[in-house]
Amino acid sequence: MNTPDLIKKISEKTKSKILGRIVNGKLKVFPETPNEHRIIQNFISVKKLKSHTFEMQNEKMLKVIIRGLPADYDIKELISEIQLQGFNPDHVSVLDTPTTPTCVFQV
Repeated sequence: MNTPDLIKKISEKTKSKILGRIVNGKLKVFPETPNEHRIIQNFISVKKLKSHTFEMQNEKMLKVIIRGLPADYDIKELISEIQLQGFNPDHVSVLDTPTTPTCVFQV
C-alpha cells in the first residue's frame, strides 16, 4: 500500500484529515483525538501492519527519578514529601540498583 493511499484510507476511517509524515522511511500519523487514535490502531490491527504507538502528547506524564536515597528510606515519608511539594504521584517505585537505591514516580 502506498503512503498517499494509506493516509487517504485512514482519513476516511476517522472522518477527519489526518496529518502524516515520512520520517526515516516510516510513516508517522498524528491523530488529534483519542477516538481517532483508537480508530487508527484498529485499522492497523485489521490490516496487520507493523506499527509502534507513542503516548499522545496530552497523556504524557512527568516522570521523576530520585537517586542516592539511603537503602532504608521510608517510601511513605517520601510520598508525603512529594505531596508537600504540590505533586500527587500516580505511581512510586523503588529500584534496587547495585550502587544506589533509586526512586521513580509519575505525576
